[in-house]
Amino acid sequence: MNLDFSKSETSSFIEEAKEYKFPKIKKIRLDWLDKMSSSAIVDMNLFLKHSSPSAVQSLYMYGGEYTLMDTFKEGLENVLPAVTEQVYLFHFLLRESGIRTIIENSTNATQLVLRGCKIGDLRQGFKLDPSREYSLESLDLYWTCRKQGSEYLTLDKLKVLAEAMSKTKIRLTLTSIHLCKGKVDENDVKSIFNTLGFKVDVQATYDSPGDS
Repeated sequence: MNLDFSKSETSSFIEEAKEYKFPKIKKIRLDWLDKMSSSAIVDMNLFLKHSSPSAVQSLYMYGGEYTLMDTFKEGLENVLPAVTEQVYLFHFLLRESGIRTIIENSTNATQLVLRGCKIGDLRQGFKLDPSREYSLESLDLYWTCRKQGSEYLTLDKLKVLAEAMSKTKIRLTLTSIHLCKGKVDENDVKSIFNTLGFKVDVQATYDSPGDS
C-alpha cells in the first residue's frame, strides 16, 4: 500500500478507509507526511490504529521537511508491533518521546532505519522499557548519526541512546549498525556500543539504505 500525501486524493482515501480493517498488506509506504492537513493527521492516526493488519513486513514513512514524529504517536503505537521486518523512517524530527515510541514499539522488526533524521536533546537519564522482548538485529543511522551538526545524532547523544538500549534486551539481539561514510567514524560508534556490552559490527558506506 503506497500513499502519497502530496496528492489530495490520498487524504480523501484515508478519511474513508480509517475504520476499515485491511486483511493482508505486505508493505505500508507513507510519503510526504509534511503535506498533511490537521484533519488528515487525525485520520492517519485512526487509520494506523484501526486499519493496519496484524502483521506487515515493512513500514516506510517519509516526513518531508522534518515532520515531528510525535504527530503520529497514537497510530504508531498500534502499527509498529505488527512490523516483522523493516521500520524505515526518513526525514523526521525525533525528540526523546518520539525515539521512545519508535524503539519500544518496534518489538518484532529485525531492522530499524533512521535516515536523515534530526534528533532533539537526548539527556542523561533517558530510559527505555527494559521488560520488552525484541527482534532487532540491524540499526541504520545513515545521515542521522554525525560528528558535526548539533541538530543530528552526535556522538554525545549516541552515548545516551546506546546506554538506554544496553539496559534492554536489544543488547542481546543487535548485531550490526550502518552509517554514512565521512559523517562519523565507525570505530567511535563501535566503541560506544561494545563498551556497553553489545557485540556489533559497524560499517560506514556511501550507499543509502534500501527499503524492503
